[in-house]
Amino acid sequence: MKNFIRILKPDNSSTEDDIKKRYRDLVKQNHPDIFPEEKRREQNLILMEINEAYLCVLGNNNEPVETVSVYTVTDELFPVKHNDPAYAYYKSATEHLNRGNYIFNWSRYTPKNHKYHFDVRKGSLIKTASEALEHYTMAYSSFMKVCSSYPESIWVADSIEKLNLIEKLNDRYTEIIERLTGNYKA
Repeated sequence: MKNFIRILKPDNSSTEDDIKKRYRDLVKQNHPDIFPEEKRREQNLILMEINEAYLCVLGNNNEPVETVSVYTVTDELFPVKHNDPAYAYYKSATEHLNRGNYIFNWSRYTPKNHKYHFDVRKGSLIKTASEALEHYTMAYSSFMKVCSSYPESIWVADSIEKLNLIEKLNDRYTEIIERLTGNYKA
């Protein structure tokens, strides 16, 4: 993802229009729909990283947003102790998927006069979308690991369903980014 941040904002003299153009060009070049079926999952992961990098740049932050996560990442293997490595990947991916859903869907509700209000400020949307997307990216990567490294596992079918769900969520983030930057076309 850091490479995408450098591509989107190579230096401090980059204007917002330059960054938007670079983002749109990267999305056009890397959109999963233009690739053969067998490459789409990998391209979707790349598109998620591009979206996450763009959210970091939008938030005037050149580094990914730090989040508190349930697991500490050590390389690609999360410290879930289990005899079945496919289950360990599946379990950590599910935790990241759930955490991403919580961050984006519920963490922006704030109590006010005994009622909950949804925070829709641009800065809040960028921050929560970036944090959620970070977890979705980790979940997607781990679900892919289950499918590619352990194809005979009982966790593969559900991992494929979750991959499809995350792809739909990524489409949501693409739309959010386009709406926040004024590039949305209905």
